[in-house]
Amino acid sequence: MKKRSYYHKFAGKDLSITDLLALDRTILANERNLLSFIRTFLSCFITGLGVIKFIPSYTILGISLLIAAIMALIIGIKRYKDMRAELTILEKIEFENSQN
Repeated sequence: MKKRSYYHKFAGKDLSITDLLALDRTILANERNLLSFIRTFLSCFITGLGVIKFIPSYTILGISLLIAAIMALIIGIKRYKDMRAELTILEKIEFENSQN
């Protein structure tokens, strides 16, 4: 069963300029969120490699950081794609309304 989008309630309605600007801000916030997940991935990944390389007695900690980094990247990409799909629905609605 497909999950119903939060943005379906805007179908058939004209969006005001305030709503359109809010949509743009949400798109930019979604992109910033993805970049923060990528930054977290890089930080954890590099720290994990450094721990493994320079402090061999803490190899388990280094491996844990590598796993956490990969999980952060996967979660960030999934959240970005999910939100982008939601926002695409709203953009299609606005495009259809502007054609009428």
